Amino acid sequence: MKHTLLFICFLELLTVASKGQRLTADNLLAAAASSKSKIDGYLLKNGYGITKKDQFGDTVLSTYEFKLSYSKKDKSPQPHPDSSTHFFYRSDINGAACITYQTSSLAEFTQLANQFKTAGFTSHKSIDSLVKTPLIFQQGDMRVIAYPKNEDIFKMYCIQVQKQQSVDSKKLRYADDLLSFTSQEYLAFYFGKENVKEDTYYFPDKELAKCSVLFYNTERQVVFIWQDQENNCTIRHLLFGGQQSLESLKDNDAFVAENKWQLKSGIRAGMTLAELRRLNNADFEFYGGRSANPGVVLADNTGNINFVKEKVTLGCMNCSDNKFLITTKISADEALTDERILFVLSIQLNP
Repeated sequence: MKHTLLFICFLELLTVASKGQRLTADNLLAAAASSKSKIDGYLLKNGYGITKKDQFGDTVLSTYEFKLSYSKKDKSPQPHPDSSTHFFYRSDINGAACITYQTSSLAEFTQLANQFKTAGFTSHKSIDSLVKTPLIFQQGDMRVIAYPKNEDIFKMYCIQVQKQQSVDSKKLRYADDLLSFTSQEYLAFYFGKENVKEDTYYFPDKELAKCSVLFYNTERQVVFIWQDQENNCTIRHLLFGGQQSLESLKDNDAFVAENKWQLKSGIRAGMTLAELRRLNNADFEFYGGRSANPGVVLADNTGNINFVKEKVTLGCMNCSDNKFLITTKISADEALTDERILFVLSIQLNP
């Protein structure tokens, strides 16, 4: 039933587009939820033609422009009933559909943006800022970006509507799979608001960052650090394991030692140094007590693990002696020879 209603809304979009009537926010949301074949077929039937196709890796971007029709009587070109210029774009980004509507009408652009706001989409900027900077609207698994765009000698206005990548709960097995959840809004939509907590994270260099914590203070806890701190979207880092740098836990000495998330590479919080060395299939170095970041594994590595993408910090139970404290770097093999009791304390996963 839901798909049928979306398809009806999409047909309405095509009807208003072909007659020069104003589109609505609902029309664009329905288009983003429709299949590529439906959009292609019906846009072509309703006066739009593909004027350009670009391919970027696995993504194909199709541009549709309204074609002039010709009078049967005198063969003269008949312009689009709406005097403004507008285009449709369709692309698939990371398995998610993305529709972009571009218009030369500021009034239409502002009207559409207001409709998203009225429909309950969250946004952290005033509608008045639209003509200068991009404005992001979010709700559930839908994201809308409204932004102005300079085209040669005139300005166009764009509304980009994207449905987030669908995640099959049966396939949500590894920590890496959480990279699909690119906003706090989508996290709450998928896992439930009660399982997502807003917090502040303190980095070792005293930098502060807003974050979202999934399954707070449990063995399934994950900390999401966002690139876009204003809109809580676009992943910068995912943090697993013994995080003690949350604002909500700064006066709490207790923490959950175990963390059930495992990366596809096999790394998991709590695994021993010997297990990590075996997984990497090569020796590696980590910072000692004389460095600013003791326990952090160096990114330079010739083994199986990419320590740039998967930044590992080791904890130690017998590293308070002088030898460790005056050492800048230590190899895993050396630490094992010295019978150091080291383990993976935390993991920072980068997109």
